[in-house]
Amino acid sequence: SSAYDIPAWTQGTAIKGIDVSGGASGGTKPYTFSASGLPAGISISSAGVISGTPTAAGAAGTATITVTDSAGTSRSITISYGKIADPLSLTNSPACDIPASTVGKAIANVDVKSAAGFSGGTAPQVFSATGLPAGLKINPWTGVIYGAPTGVGPGGTVTITVTDGAGATKSITINYGAISTPASGGGGGAGGELGTRNPYERNPVGSKPVYPVGASDKEKAYIDKMFYLRQTDLRLFVNIPYTELSKATIEYHEPYIVGFEDVTFRGDSPLTRIQLATIFSKLLKKTDADVVPISYEDMDEDSKHWGTLFLRRIESTGMFSGYPDGEFKPNKPMTRAEFAAMIVNFWQVRGYEPDKRIASFSDIQQHWAKEYISAMYNTGLMNCYEDGLFHPEDPITRSETVMIINKILNRAHVYSVVPSLKDLQPSDWDYGAAEASTKYSQGTLWD
Repeated sequence: SSAYDIPAWTQGTAIKGIDVSGGASGGTKPYTFSASGLPAGISISSAGVISGTPTAAGAAGTATITVTDSAGTSRSITISYGKIADPLSLTNSPACDIPASTVGKAIANVDVKSAAGFSGGTAPQVFSATGLPAGLKINPWTGVIYGAPTGVGPGGTVTITVTDGAGATKSITINYGAISTPASGGGGGAGGELGTRNPYERNPVGSKPVYPVGASDKEKAYIDKMFYLRQTDLRLFVNIPYTELSKATIEYHEPYIVGFEDVTFRGDSPLTRIQLATIFSKLLKKTDADVVPISYEDMDEDSKHWGTLFLRRIESTGMFSGYPDGEFKPNKPMTRAEFAAMIVNFWQVRGYEPDKRIASFSDIQQHWAKEYISAMYNTGLMNCYEDGLFHPEDPITRSETVMIINKILNRAHVYSVVPSLKDLQPSDWDYGAAEASTKYSQGTLWD
């Protein structure tokens, strides 16, 4: 049974005991268990419990488990064991330190994962921090410290810890500089009102829109509706020129979210890379005829991962790519910046060039994805949070994702009397978008 398989683990960390004795029956008791081919440091007791601490890194493989009854009769099974990873490594470096900063002004992102020479461990590797100044956060998946301090104070230290999928941990201590008050007239700079960078010339909010020369009646109706939504419901507002809608949007009317096995939506959960690949495989109507080989270190065409087929169907579009280590990392949450880049690249392949004039969020000015983020802001698909920052390294949530994708699909919100998934409530801010993602399209946003 696969229940007896040993998961991928980390050298130097004790595995959780696996009791295989429950699979033995018949013969003459008592039984005696033995094994061959187990990773170094792991053994099986005569009572049938696999335990121990891997002493060497190595590739995945198989082992043979044998049970022998008191009459000397033996039976064997083959179990699998996952890759044994090198121990976690994290080394303190001055490059990990946070320089002196100013209240309300976003710091330059500190990539602890890279600066500390992170390596080893079993996925997922999750970063945490204790002692960060108020207003600063660490992205648990990328190890990047970001944000804007909210209070004045002296310098100090922060403990950074990474915990891997095997429960192994490694910590370092970094320094942060003093936090001062902003100079007169200073401050962090919010993103401004969504929709102020418009493809159409518009009068101030409260007056009528100005139409492009030669605009058709349909284009005028679209501009009127978006002008109205800009003032009343930004969840439905888009800021894409009418003449570009065919390139920027997708025609797809079927459900694209089915929920989890427990019939929940989990809107606050991060969206993973494979979940987004699966969604776009559906939206672009990819089938087995589109399947191509994949050869990532952690996923290939023989992978047992549930999303393998969807990834193979969409691989040829070039929308998704692996990491420098050769892995796809299917279960890694997508950051808001990565999501923005993926959507904008998708648009550009289809011939739509969004407005990339840089938005004024203070935490993106030095970010690699600032043009992609600005494009998503300028088109009305993404905005800042209440603190006026974009938070590019935060994972994008499932709720945020369906809100954006419904705009790309020109799909109206649906307010079902009875929720489709049991954790959805009509009072939820994302209810209409979440419900729309689980059903056949029941209306449009602008036509």
